Amino acid sequence: HPKTQKGPAAMGAQSHATESASVGRPRPKIWTQCTVLCLPLLVTVLLGLAGAVAYGLYSLGAALGVARTACGVVVALVTPAVVAGDPRTVTRWCWPSPVLSVVFGPIVVPRVIATAIALQWRAWGNRCAAVTRTTHTDWEVLSLPGVELSKRIAAGELTAEGLARLCIARLETVNPELNAVVGTRFPQALDEARAIDTRLASVDFDPTTASPLLGVPTVVKECHEVVGMPFTGGVVGRLGVVGEATCPAVQKAMDAGMVVLGVTNTSEACMFHESNNPIYGLTKNPYSLHHSAGGSSGGSAAACAAGAVPVAVASDVGGSIRIPSHFCGLFGHKPTGGTVSNARTYPSTGTGGVDRFCQLGPTTRHAVDLMPFLRLLSKPTAPQSALTDPDATLAGVTIYILDTSVGSPALRSRVDPDQSDALEAAVGALTKAGVTVKPLPAVFANKLTSGNNAFDWWSSCMDLEKSTPFAEVITEGVGGWAGQWIPLVQFVAATLGVSTQHSLPAAGLAVVEMANGLMPESYIRGKAAELEEMKRSLTSLLGEDGVILLPTLPTTAFRHHEGLIRFFDVASTCLFNVLEFPATTIPCGLSATSRLPRGVQCVGPCGADHRTIAVALKLEHLGVARWEKPF
Repeated sequence: HPKTQKGPAAMGAQSHATESASVGRPRPKIWTQCTVLCLPLLVTVLLGLAGAVAYGLYSLGAALGVARTACGVVVALVTPAVVAGDPRTVTRWCWPSPVLSVVFGPIVVPRVIATAIALQWRAWGNRCAAVTRTTHTDWEVLSLPGVELSKRIAAGELTAEGLARLCIARLETVNPELNAVVGTRFPQALDEARAIDTRLASVDFDPTTASPLLGVPTVVKECHEVVGMPFTGGVVGRLGVVGEATCPAVQKAMDAGMVVLGVTNTSEACMFHESNNPIYGLTKNPYSLHHSAGGSSGGSAAACAAGAVPVAVASDVGGSIRIPSHFCGLFGHKPTGGTVSNARTYPSTGTGGVDRFCQLGPTTRHAVDLMPFLRLLSKPTAPQSALTDPDATLAGVTIYILDTSVGSPALRSRVDPDQSDALEAAVGALTKAGVTVKPLPAVFANKLTSGNNAFDWWSSCMDLEKSTPFAEVITEGVGGWAGQWIPLVQFVAATLGVSTQHSLPAAGLAVVEMANGLMPESYIRGKAAELEEMKRSLTSLLGEDGVILLPTLPTTAFRHHEGLIRFFDVASTCLFNVLEFPATTIPCGLSATSRLPRGVQCVGPCGADHRTIAVALKLEHLGVARWEKPF
């Protein structure tokens, strides 16, 4: 890490691994625990009912097809034409978690409304006008897969510098609206592209040895260190920190001839499913400026989906590759635990379990780019069986279907009919193509969809394995009495909208983490043991030829700041991080009603990365899976 990093956040290399039971997990002081529990509970009890009513009215307005005007929430009658066009319009609003709506409704509703008003003043309508300002000829190049662009560069049909300039021009066009890229290195990128062209012109160049992504531009999530680029992870206390070196995974890709244009936005300390932080602000979805690009890799996904780069580097500890990829209509792959190095990233994953749960990975517009990019990012010790060529015929593969989202309906959002339609389309196409498709056995389906099992497993394993408490990460070295109080004070300030130090989700997570310290350690370890049993059972079920296909999330992209009342939706993604299973998000076109991307997720046992990517390739070949231009 850079020398400018100080304090407890620099101690990420020290791991509290599960097997180190004698060390135990970091715990806050008891007086902080009691204070933390009392104030939020009091606030939510007093305001919960009002919040539920307010959010219900807001949701009803959306369900009835309210026009996104300056107020954005005025309840309107559904016109006969709308109902005739799609009678399900009235029921398509995906009600969020009833529990979280009561708790966070009073906080969320004003933020959603205020953001909608601000965006309406900036650009009327919900489409990104900047996305359309590209010539047809440019799009013919920009929309191609990365491997095809690299082939054209190697064949002399296109220059690396010319492609880099096209991508830079596109990025400069869309980024003012999207706020996806937060640091650029255009001069260095053009120098690197020119060096590639010089190398290709050499008589010694052998095209057969060229990297499959030679000369292809990309962007990197800001939490991964790139020399000379901002390296804050969205944490205010790290403002001014820049990379002194480049993280090994990204350096390996650059050594293979990929051209890094810049770094992209993330959530504060990379721990929420919307990319928003006090340093850089909010990243918007290229399909609708009113909707989230996801998190924490939302900047990478937004830039890629908008056509600025063919592929982008993201990372995932609870869904941070798959959620932004899903929201932005992209393919995204979370590798098997331990496939890609997390060195020189912030927050540090340490050397224990979180280093396996969290993985860097690719987000791409075309499935064919997933495996080549994953191979470039992987570390030398990665299991080579996971990186073999995907067999898109799916010969001998059995696909188990989970036709709903993970988690209890009381805690997660209602499943969007668009998401159900996407899964049905994928299953129908695979069945017609002769692929073996079966329902996931009830013993597994019931376990995954009851209570809060998946989220409890994830949070328990993260709690046991984290190297540094999250409160210390976001306060960056503030210790002692003041440090104990900062998360609570900032949570209250963020709730009131007056915090300049922390986003509400980050402050809230720090508070929840401290309150979680009251849970007996035996309970936490019991949940981790339950997960290990589930991992053994699922691994046995999937064997050498099985995968699971399920909705990526219950809904398509949510409106900005709705993440607090849809937080438990991430159970569908975070479960597979602690299982260390590979998981691939597969876009299935746009919703006919909202025009937002919809998609499914394919999951396999450890080492089956090639199998889940093969399913993505098959669905793309069948015409079900696809990235669609955001205009």
